[in-house]
Amino acid sequence: MPEGPSLRKFQLLTSPFVGQVVVKVGGSTRKISVNDLNALRLQDSQVSCTKDGLTGPQEV
Repeated sequence: MPEGPSLRKFQLLTSPFVGQVVVKVGGSTRKISVNDLNALRLQDSQVSCTKDGLTGPQEV
């Protein structure tokens, strides 16, 4: 797993919410519609690294 201050902060912020259902979404992204995240359950809070860079939270 990649390391660094921003990734450790992401892990600390998201880990208390693992297992909970998303009820409110904020922000924006070009890759997915943020509204598609509503009613999903957060299963994990890992960040994976590829040769292209960080890919974001991964579902297992």
